[in-house]
Amino acid sequence: MGPSKNRDPQRRLVALKKRSTYDLITNYLAQKDSRVTDATTPPELPITRRTLTDYASVGTWLDGLRQHWGGDPTTDDPKRLPMLTAFCVYANRDPDQIIKETTMLKDGEKRIRIKGRERYAALIDEWQATIEGSRIRKGKAGNIVRSFLIHNGVLLAAGMQG
Repeated sequence: MGPSKNRDPQRRLVALKKRSTYDLITNYLAQKDSRVTDATTPPELPITRRTLTDYASVGTWLDGLRQHWGGDPTTDDPKRLPMLTAFCVYANRDPDQIIKETTMLKDGEKRIRIKGRERYAALIDEWQATIEGSRIRKGKAGNIVRSFLIHNGVLLAAGMQG
């Protein structure tokens, strides 16, 4: 018996290509809300339903890309925002939650949460493996999410290469 329709990451990525960000997240949350959890597993909190560019962490990322490369990062690579959206849906976290789980303020300075960074590095590798296509396409998808984290102060090494 194959993976269920609601849990198949391949289907979620195909759906991403066909729907707007809001529609995708709304549909995903409706599917998650309809699943029953046992009494010992608390249900996951759904991600907030906002446009991706409304998140402060996404603004920081896009500003960093603009400063580093010039041009408009939303148009120079039109797959950039949909890939980050797909990862957020996969992780069931919004972009600001991801940054909050990987950084902290200590003595007025931004610090990296080691366990959070390790968790997301592994989650990116796991998600990247679900992407259809060549090794290059998979690597690019993972690197888009790594770029988001790096521009928000979370230093990461290159991930899965195959």
